Amino acid sequence: MSNSIQDRIFAFVAERGEQGAASQEIAAQFLFPTGKPSPLTDKLVKTVLAGDPRLSQNASGAWVAAKAPAGGAGAGEYAILQTTLVRDGARFLDVEWFALRLDSAGRSQGTAGSPIRPDPFPSGLILPPNLKQAIRQAPPASECVAKAAEFARGATLVAFRIGAFQNAVAHALSFAGEEAETLSLERLAKRTLGAGATTPGGLATKLGLPAREPASAEEKARFIAEIFAAMLARSEEVGLAPPQEWTTLQHPVRREVDFSGYEFDKATLDQLPEEPGIYIFKEAGGTPVYVGKALNLRQRVKSYFRARVRRDEKGERILESVSRLETRRTGSELAALLEESAAIRKLQPKINIQFDIHERAALAKAPTQRLTLILPAPEEGQAELFLLYGERALRRLVIPRAEPEQARAALNEFFFSTPPPPSDAEELHIAWSWLERHGDHVNGFDVELAGGLEQAMALLARYTKEESAPGRVYHV
Repeated sequence: MSNSIQDRIFAFVAERGEQGAASQEIAAQFLFPTGKPSPLTDKLVKTVLAGDPRLSQNASGAWVAAKAPAGGAGAGEYAILQTTLVRDGARFLDVEWFALRLDSAGRSQGTAGSPIRPDPFPSGLILPPNLKQAIRQAPPASECVAKAAEFARGATLVAFRIGAFQNAVAHALSFAGEEAETLSLERLAKRTLGAGATTPGGLATKLGLPAREPASAEEKARFIAEIFAAMLARSEEVGLAPPQEWTTLQHPVRREVDFSGYEFDKATLDQLPEEPGIYIFKEAGGTPVYVGKALNLRQRVKSYFRARVRRDEKGERILESVSRLETRRTGSELAALLEESAAIRKLQPKINIQFDIHERAALAKAPTQRLTLILPAPEEGQAELFLLYGERALRRLVIPRAEPEQARAALNEFFFSTPPPPSDAEELHIAWSWLERHGDHVNGFDVELAGGLEQAMALLARYTKEESAPGRVYHV
């Protein structure tokens, strides 16, 4: 659709004011001026207007002109955002979001929300009975994050606890150039109101409100909005600072990181390798709390401990929980991605589970090739081979670069005998996704095009003869 028609649609919707315009009206006016609208009108209009930040849908589904931010978060507007979580094994998934926009006095200015479809959809996932069908037909998390970010534009993002979904919305706003302030009522209450106010019910009781245990995202958001409105109205009475100071007060004043509670210091961080790998933050007892991957371990790990006035909620949780640090070098980013995934699934670190939204990006096409990738290994003089058998199997092995013949038996068994047993689907998806992004800069070859085992061994000997260097490219 041309920009001029989008401008005309915007003008048409803006003239309707708060009432807005239904998808059928927009379609009849601009998309099907001489014929009957299609049964797919709603979906078509959403597709056409999805990228226009000037337009959004209200609670009844009508299109309205989005309000421009009135001076950003400092203008005293708030977006209360809560989600419904369901357990999937040891992790939790967001399956519904709901938000209320409040003015500086705590009065409602509108609502938004929808179910969230986990992608991929876990088999055996137990869903709330009233949401089963809606969740299966809902948009994926990435679309819901974008919609919530648009709704929260120009407002301070408020939740009792800032989790994965709220964190993703804040990052989406920052990426779009918005000033993304977040406010955790749990953190604020802990630092200013003390014991007894660290649960929604406890905080409500502290404010003289009845405690409740809401179930749905909407019920939770409305309960938190009620609590927040009471905080705004009674801030002096309960000993709170003025609301404009709350986003600062929720965080401890932290200029330089105090290393006295850690079993490592700045010198330890300065000695970390400047190579790919994974890092594991652990509590004092050794329980892992967060696992991450890095292209440069020293730079990435040091970034958590740089002096800052404010950190995002995940960064705060890490600094509050960590006592020990473990790092593991890998030879490549691909190896780091695979080992990070394996470590998270094995160790179930609580901060990963709370903050990471697990959503796979779809592959551009189903992988069918049988490839051998030759990437650096952690130790000098070695190479790590990644054997890929379409979307069926993945195998990794490390060989001396000077002795490629050590891989003969593995290549023969994997590619030239019976098909290998199926590998973990998550690892395969990680490998093929990485290859889609980096395939033009990878040493490797297509085993089928090579023509046979001897030809494959000749190519392997050629590609392992020298270390990979910037600019050296062998197309797979």
